Amino acid sequence: FGPRLAARKRPFGRPVDRGRHARSRRVGQSPRPQTTRSRLRRGGRAVIALRIIVLAAGPFALPTLRALHESAHDIPLVITQPDRKSGRGRKLTPTPVNAVAVDMGLDVLASPDVNDPGAIERVGDLGADVGVVVDFGQKIGAPFRDVIRGGCVNLHASLLPKYRGAA
Repeated sequence: FGPRLAARKRPFGRPVDRGRHARSRRVGQSPRPQTTRSRLRRGGRAVIALRIIVLAAGPFALPTLRALHESAHDIPLVITQPDRKSGRGRKLTPTPVNAVAVDMGLDVLASPDVNDPGAIERVGDLGADVGVVVDFGQKIGAPFRDVIRGGCVNLHASLLPKYRGAA
């Protein structure tokens, strides 16, 4: 693979080779300015910490929430479903994600409708880079997705597209 091939002809994730010292020596230019995000060292690589909004409710989302919390990224808000009545006594029970997020000390919003203008405004004020949706159970409208810079990424438990249909 040549160093100047178009992106679609290079293997996924392979950077363009622009010479051995292209990044370290910039002739006639000042060094690249540092971004406002903190650069951390993790496993020998530089990591840029992202501000991630987590939209999750069920137990399938717990490993993802724990992994994001332990990473170098910032989770300014966890959005989940409101508490529901369950059991014989019909007691209000928080979602598994709500309970774990509160234990982790994260800010939680239990919203019955994520597309509500108040929820959209709150997420917009946080300046999130990306939203991670796991086991959430609500349709996320375009106004909500547009507020988040990088959009939303959905993690789904099914083996699509081989096994289609109702879960």
